[in-house]
Amino acid sequence: MASLSPEGRLKTKHQIRYRDRERSPKEVTDSLWKKDNAPTQDQGYTRTEAKREADYREALYRRGEYDPWTEESPSVSTQSRAEEHMTLLAAVRRYVEEKRNAGERGERHGWGEETYKRYKPTLERFAKDTAPSRSVTRLTETQIRSWVYREDLSHESKRTYYRMVSAFLAWLREKEIADLSMPPELETRSTVPSWASREQLAAVVSAWEDVCREDANRNSDPSVTFPADTRWWMQAAWRLSFWQALRRSEVLKIRCGSVDLEDRSLLIGGDYVTKGKADATIPLVGPAAEIAREWGASERPDGERLFGRSQADKVSRGFTEARDRAIQDGSLDPDCEITMHSLRHGRAIDLTKKGRHIVYVSQFLRHSSLDSTREYLQVVPRHLQQEMEDLDESPIAGE
Repeated sequence: MASLSPEGRLKTKHQIRYRDRERSPKEVTDSLWKKDNAPTQDQGYTRTEAKREADYREALYRRGEYDPWTEESPSVSTQSRAEEHMTLLAAVRRYVEEKRNAGERGERHGWGEETYKRYKPTLERFAKDTAPSRSVTRLTETQIRSWVYREDLSHESKRTYYRMVSAFLAWLREKEIADLSMPPELETRSTVPSWASREQLAAVVSAWEDVCREDANRNSDPSVTFPADTRWWMQAAWRLSFWQALRRSEVLKIRCGSVDLEDRSLLIGGDYVTKGKADATIPLVGPAAEIAREWGASERPDGERLFGRSQADKVSRGFTEARDRAIQDGSLDPDCEITMHSLRHGRAIDLTKKGRHIVYVSQFLRHSSLDSTREYLQVVPRHLQQEMEDLDESPIAGE
């Protein structure tokens, strides 16, 4: 009695046709958005899903629970019924793909490709370790807590996983798939992440110069010279990352057109940085402006990357190589574990120590919440203690 119209009859929708010679009119139709044409992803159907929906609606009609001649659609579709039994792993995969697609469309809360690659395996591991084949609605707070607060995780990893899973559960509630919330964040401890001081960065850059000179001297091609044809450009990216508190992906994707040397500003976002992030224009500080000027930001085409070579893994490995060299030559402590991302933390603490207001520091770092910025305030008491000890003060008469 119910059948799906042939593909192509309508360009944007599937049509389910109902025929009954005893009714007037003898034929009525329901329309379902096709997957690629729906206003939202959740409203769209593939042809297989549309065929399943047609079979489901016919069964409802035969049972007297749905009348296409008098009702626009059943109260519950097969998609909604499927969500009641969606497994945790299936929900995670739908979530990460939706966030990735939103990033490709340039939406603010979407994910760029790097975020997708980082979050997808972590959330899938959460699902597989917890209850991969169980309905997502049966996930319990105990299961969430036991995975997020595992003893083998560092406190920083627990905080990161807490944020990831919290966002996923919020999405489940938004989509009305499952009404789940995160357990209270009691077991995590706020810790200051690894951070690099200006002195440590100077030691890394100095060690990198030695590494690059040796590379040039060992190269069999006599045309290779230092610094023009070596990896020396990486140190400029590290220094700019520190002064502007930039993430690795941000500093490597800066285009010359993002840098305004006249107004001393730097655009983070637009067409020049990871999609799915909010645009932000931040002040371009003096040392960073000099780096941009040195690399010809105002003389080269707007769309050209400031640092033409943009292999993220290589620039991080280079930083580690320079750090290890600095440890070997004694300019860094043997237990130093700073990474390129430590430069962003280091700049935040540098500004905090200088007494800059936390709101301005937060805006400069582009934090979504002041809570993230407040973590750096933990360093200030130690810094203040050292400042007080270094004061050369004379006692008051009579003391």
